[in-house]
Amino acid sequence: MILSVTSSLPKFKSLTFHEGLNILLADTTDAAAAGNTRNSAGKTSFVQIVDFLLGSSAGTDSLFRSAELVEVEFTGVFQVRDRRVTVTRSGKEHGKLFLQGEHGLPDDLVKTDKETERPYLSNSDWCRYLGHAWFGLPAEKKAGDFGRKNAPTFRPMMKYFLRLDSDGGFNHPERNSETQQRSSYQVCLSYMFGLEWRIARELQDVRDKEKTLEALRRAASTSTVSEVVGTVAQLRPQLALAERRARAKREEINNFEVMETYRDTAEQASRLRVRLQDITRQQVTLRETLGFLQQALEAERPAYMVDVAAMYHASGVELPDVALRRFEDVEAFQRSVTANRRIHLQSEIEQTQREISISEDDLQEASRQRRELLTSLEGKGAFEDLVALQRESAALEAELAVLRQKYEAAEALESSKAELKVGRIEIQRRLQADYATHRARLDDLIVRIAELIGELYINREGYFEVSATDNGPEFSIRIEGDRGTGIRSMEIFCMDIALYESVRDRFGGPQFLIHDSHLFDGVDARQISAALQIGRRSVGTEGQYIVTMNSDIYETLPFPKDFETANIVLPTRLSDDKEDSGLFGFRFG
Repeated sequence: MILSVTSSLPKFKSLTFHEGLNILLADTTDAAAAGNTRNSAGKTSFVQIVDFLLGSSAGTDSLFRSAELVEVEFTGVFQVRDRRVTVTRSGKEHGKLFLQGEHGLPDDLVKTDKETERPYLSNSDWCRYLGHAWFGLPAEKKAGDFGRKNAPTFRPMMKYFLRLDSDGGFNHPERNSETQQRSSYQVCLSYMFGLEWRIARELQDVRDKEKTLEALRRAASTSTVSEVVGTVAQLRPQLALAERRARAKREEINNFEVMETYRDTAEQASRLRVRLQDITRQQVTLRETLGFLQQALEAERPAYMVDVAAMYHASGVELPDVALRRFEDVEAFQRSVTANRRIHLQSEIEQTQREISISEDDLQEASRQRRELLTSLEGKGAFEDLVALQRESAALEAELAVLRQKYEAAEALESSKAELKVGRIEIQRRLQADYATHRARLDDLIVRIAELIGELYINREGYFEVSATDNGPEFSIRIEGDRGTGIRSMEIFCMDIALYESVRDRFGGPQFLIHDSHLFDGVDARQISAALQIGRRSVGTEGQYIVTMNSDIYETLPFPKDFETANIVLPTRLSDDKEDSGLFGFRFG
């Protein structure tokens, strides 16, 4: 729960909260009636402060990094299970949350600031601690499945309990912001509702691979990449013909005979032949590299290039060394458009030339030794024919090896696409099985949300739908009737209440839910009144439903006679009537 929010600002309107329903009002003023809005009163800013104190990121565009507030400290007192924790955070040191008084936090999380000697937690440790205390996440870093990419984490789940209109938090029931990715809300909602969240996480792995394959498909349409890799259809005939040529040459060598008296010399010459082939292959690669580098240095024009090798690796495909070297050459060529790349290319050219020179020396020495051996065999037999055959065979075997590896890579790429389609179908099947396993839990959620909708609307029905699709779990609330802003807002309200109750029952939860006044824009007074009654009843005496609202809206709400309104409005009231009547005590921006 939230016990209080204060600030180092002299005129900040300190806020203290209690159990049950808490309404923070902004009073209507004549200035507002004349055309000024009441946004400067600070209702939304209060939600932003709580979000800030609970570990939200504070980038350069953050309210708390602005010139007016960067030095200001904000302090929140929270009840975290059985511990009362007081934390202070500022935009200037947004990576630290300083602690005050007794807190009972684990010693391994608490550090001491070298300059002020104040105890603090890093923002990441604070989020990890709250994730464990409120949402049942592991206390250890990267524990098991929770340490993998796309696993549920504290911040995305916390945002459902304090949505912000500036983030698009009131646009979709299933999303806490307009930028929240599908994988995030699928994993978060599955986890909080007690479903198998790992299935949704695995689907995102499939999406990531699909993106990689799509990028590879586009890249493969370029002449550069298709030349290095090719397609299965293109490579199959090349591979078949290469295998036939290599097989025929092997048979020809097997049928060739050398006289016994030449055996020792022939073996020495054979070893030298292998050495010469190794050097020659190395030179081919080096000269190809040199050619690419020189072309890259001469041609300075921008071109598009993707990191194809990395994308193949991400999709589980291993390319041969020769193909990888060709990629590096092409990449070097692509980067020649910049001045600093020309310097780098020149350095690469010089290094390659030195390597070619060294290989030339090695080649000459091996050639000299082999020439001496062959000279000793001149006119004494047919060994020179065998050497020629072996040379041809080696070239054919090298060509065959490269083609085989390229074919296997292309085949794996094309089969991966089919495998990913099958993977989506399998994930959908697993989702269906999971929903069958958790049918009782889903039925309870469906009935509970239908009850909420029934309290909000007398003559309308609504439904909570959880669908197992090949694109993952989809969560939606539908209220019959006009699809205006009011309907959408009440769908969000029902989702948030259901989430609050589910997380509370399963993990304990943060024990508070905040709704900014933006949620109720366009909502009839009767529905607002019903929502406040539902929220109060849902949190009971051990939780908080905190609502910011304009005073003129609140005064029109038709509460039933037996609804106790005493103490639900906070004694601190906001206004934009004067410079110092808002939450911060001054106006800025």
